[in-house]
Order: sequence, then C-alpha cells, then structure tokens
Amino acid sequence: MKETVKKYAIHILKFLMHNFVYIIWFIFYFIMTRDILALMISDKEGCTAMTVYGYLISAVLLLSPLGEHILRFANGIRRLETEKEKDYLLPIFDDVYEEAKKQYPILSKKIELCIIDAMHINAFALGRKTIAVTKGAVESLSEEELKGFIAHEIGHIFNGDTKAVMIVTIGNGIFSLITIALQKISYLIENFLYARGFLWWIIKTILYLCYIYFTSLVKITLAINSRTNEYRADKFAYTIGYGNNLKNSLYLLQGMCISDKATLVERLKHSHPNIARRIGRLEKFINEELESETT
Repeated sequence: MKETVKKYAIHILKFLMHNFVYIIWFIFYFIMTRDILALMISDKEGCTAMTVYGYLISAVLLLSPLGEHILRFANGIRRLETEKEKDYLLPIFDDVYEEAKKQYPILSKKIELCIIDAMHINAFALGRKTIAVTKGAVESLSEEELKGFIAHEIGHIFNGDTKAVMIVTIGNGIFSLITIALQKISYLIENFLYARGFLWWIIKTILYLCYIYFTSLVKITLAINSRTNEYRADKFAYTIGYGNNLKNSLYLLQGMCISDKATLVERLKHSHPNIARRIGRLEKFINEELESETT
C-alpha cells in the first residue's frame, strides 16, 4: 500500500514538473478572467467565486464520461464497430496495453482504442482514456508499426499529457468567452455611443495587437512543452519494449513527409518535434541497450 502511494506521489510530482508551463498558463488564464470580470461588474470577490465555479464545473465536465464522449465527437472519433476492426485491432492493442500495465501498474485500466475515419496516417491520445488511430494508419502500417504508435499514445496518457492539455483548454475556453464578451461590448460602444474617433481606433488597434502577440506567445510556449512530451512518450514506448516498432513507423512517416518550408514562427508553434530527431533519439536508446548487452 505504501509503495503504491509512493509511486502515485512520484508520478504526480513528475506530471507537475513536466507540465509546469501548462499549469502556469492555466493560473494566468484564471487571474486574467477574474480581473476582466471584476472590471466589468466591479465585484472582485464575487468574480473570484464565479471564476472558481466556472473552472470547477468545466473541469468536472471534461473529466466525466460525458466529457470524454464530447471530446470524441468533436474530434470525429468512434468506437471499433465492425468485427473486422475488432478482430484486427484489439489483439494488437491488448499486446501493448498488457505489457505497459506490467511495467507500470499504476497505468489506468480503462484505456480504450478507437478509430477515426480518415485516410491520413495519425494517432493521438485524448481525455482520460481514449486512444484513436486513423483508418489510414490501420491500412498503411504493419501490425508491429501500429504497436509502436499505440505504445507512444499510451505513454501520453500515463504521463498525464492529455490531462495537461485539458487544463489549458479549460482556461483558454473560458478566457476566450470573456474576450468575445469584451468584443461585443466594444461594438456596443461604437454603435450606441458613437465612439468612432481616432483615439478609439488607436485603443482598439493596441488591444488587437496585444491579443495577437499574446496568443502567439501562448502557442509557442505550449508547443515547446508539447514537443518535450512527445520525446517522453517516445521514451515510454521504448521502455515497454516497442522502441523499434515506433522507430520503423516514424521512418515510414518521414518518407511520406513533404519538405517543410514553414517560417520560423510556424516551426516554433509545431506541437511535434522533427521526425528525424525523434528517430535519432530512439536509435540512441536502442544502440546503447545493444552495447550494454554485449559488454
């Protein structure tokens, strides 16, 4: 019992350490939302309570089974329906899942494999217990390569990356609603108070530029954290014995990629690291293991 509690405590501590950027932005969103509400209704204590309740309700909803279904619906994810899908995919998933649970007993026992009816090659984890693979991935990857994909996504759930994303989603969603409300108020000022002068134009322009640069900063910092989480999920796949599988699937993806001509800012906003870097890290782990076995 004590050993299990210790493992959970260490796991939570690692989650906080690796996702501190998400947590910082969540706190920032909370403070900004509360302060904007306070400016609108001049009641800071009441606004603090309103913000707390809003965040709690949103968190409970997203973490509930209903929230999981909403997230699946919003992303076009469905359960495995046909016998062909179940007969082919469930044994593949179960092999990886059972191995992951052996090595990480505190891993959730309710993770479910789902599918997306899209022909591009992709897989991702979502919510508390959803892993989705695209139809394109199922038809293009071998069974072993699929296992590498699935191992990586189980790593995201184990590491708490999907929960971290939900934390920021809640903060960003509520903050966006407040921002929309402010935009509506500014339109009312223009239309009913005729505040159309040069000064008003300057104020609106400054606020708009601040919003644009602020959202870009959020995307860049979150993308940095996301890329780190991708490396950690790769390491998880390697740790449970599917490093070679994932490496081979990444080689396949690399061969299908078109040359990246994105700008520096666009590259900074990428949520995934360069595929070659991911392959290189996996090969380093694999080679180090081979060297240790031969010495």
